[in-house]
Amino acid sequence: MSNDKTTKTTNESRPPVSYLVALDDKLQMNAGKVERSIIETEQHLSKDSKKIDEGKQPLYQEHIKKTILISLELLNSLDQDAAEATRLQHPDSEMIEKDLKQLRERMTKLCEEHSRIYNCSAAVNWGKKIYEDNSEWEVNRPSEVTTDTDIKYSISSSEGQHECSETGLRWQSDSDVSLEYKFVDWKSLSKDILKNYKPCGPLMDITVTSGTLEEIQLPHFVCVDSESSSEDVVKVLHVKDGTVSVERCELSGFHAKIVNPTFSFLAIVVEAQQYLNMKFHCETLIYRNRTSPLNLHVYLILKDKKLKKDVEEKEQNNMEILKPTPDEALKLNDYFTLQTSCDAKIKPQSLKLTPNKTNFFDLHIKDELECLDLSIMTKEGQKIWDVNIQSGEFKENSSSSDWRQNKINRTKLIFQWWRRMLEVMEHSARAHLEASLLTSGSDMLRPRLSITFQERFSLKGHQSAETDTAQKQKRCKSGEGAEFVEKHRTELIRKVSLVEPIADDMKRLIGEEKYEIILSKPTTREKMRALLDFLSTPKMKDKLYKSLVKHEYSVVEYLDDPE
Repeated sequence: MSNDKTTKTTNESRPPVSYLVALDDKLQMNAGKVERSIIETEQHLSKDSKKIDEGKQPLYQEHIKKTILISLELLNSLDQDAAEATRLQHPDSEMIEKDLKQLRERMTKLCEEHSRIYNCSAAVNWGKKIYEDNSEWEVNRPSEVTTDTDIKYSISSSEGQHECSETGLRWQSDSDVSLEYKFVDWKSLSKDILKNYKPCGPLMDITVTSGTLEEIQLPHFVCVDSESSSEDVVKVLHVKDGTVSVERCELSGFHAKIVNPTFSFLAIVVEAQQYLNMKFHCETLIYRNRTSPLNLHVYLILKDKKLKKDVEEKEQNNMEILKPTPDEALKLNDYFTLQTSCDAKIKPQSLKLTPNKTNFFDLHIKDELECLDLSIMTKEGQKIWDVNIQSGEFKENSSSSDWRQNKINRTKLIFQWWRRMLEVMEHSARAHLEASLLTSGSDMLRPRLSITFQERFSLKGHQSAETDTAQKQKRCKSGEGAEFVEKHRTELIRKVSLVEPIADDMKRLIGEEKYEIILSKPTTREKMRALLDFLSTPKMKDKLYKSLVKHEYSVVEYLDDPE
């Protein structure tokens, strides 16, 4: 007997504000790391370029390569957190995505500059393998039919690039298509198959009911970097009518692309002998079972949508406490321990990270707490994850399923969320964010992510956001845009990264010859300096200001109010 349930694209209830605070902190911290890495790498590339021109050996080549690889991994983490901000209706999610897009474009240019200076494009393939741009995929929620054994998804889409919000499956077509798909238990496959290949993502049964797909992208949880994995060992597994085959695929951060796909049981796998040498993306999930005495279930699982849905089903009567997940990729079959800031009974004492299993720490605390710190450690004592839970977060009365399915009163939830937001803001969030600003080198996300939560959610903050663009447009009409460009010339040379699209906007005014001179400059800063040198009239500078507002809004906003 099935329960036909169509999932509509309705807004979900807000999560606890402390989760958004932690998510903002994580976004700002990682964006600051990427921004500082970009600035440092630009400086080192410039120095090595001069040495190579002088016939000397470069000093920073290996250091730069490692820095870029680390930054690309951080960008993958930022992409996931930005997607989470969008899912949770973060009020600045669009601006966060725009800022991240600029960081991605700057990193892409940095990779190209590295290959040009060191003449090693064939040896370094990081752009294709590590970087994953999520901005072009339209996220859709499918219809669901729930049976006693599984959930079957169905969806129809127009031409373009689409992603399923429930499974992470992606597809691209040049016409209308309809799909049906579901997760399949790995236990349904024979043991002989799993002797040779180990899972790196969910096993899926996919059927195209109408239309044709140009490509499909399967989700995976492999940490894709130059050391732990390659396209030679990670493959697509096909199982149809008992026949097993594998094929190569093109990997990105969290998806594997198959062009002109044929359909059967599909999954991303790795050769068994390589499995234990690789690292995989993981996530943590926290559920409150009861409050007195406090009982929490803390899960450490692979970043697998199928596993996460299994946990949600198991914990459907308990309340989920939303917290950020680990940034670091982990090895399978390693053991981890959970530590707390108070006396607690924890079983098991150590937990093994195992594929296809939803293992968790069972945590019991007798005494009532104001807050609770949790951390997960490796057997060597390295901390891979730590969070803080305020007392109000485990005193809520709603269950996980109620929260997720909007069964509790929406208005009550909103007021609870606002009240707790203000409490957290007063006690910790504002002070912490402002302190982070003093040390952060991030010029990209600072204007958006460092705004205090009071400004972000208050009526005044929304009113100022609505009028900000209008004020900038008024500045263009009054000629003040030219004054802005003259006043901030030095900062614009240093901070603007998207010079090419800005030069495209200016091409009609400056002419073809000057436009080509700008594009011929080797670095972003030299391009911007050349562009500014060619602006001889206030009209040209006003036009540049309009283009800056269009392409580099966060830079303009920061220069308007650097405090």
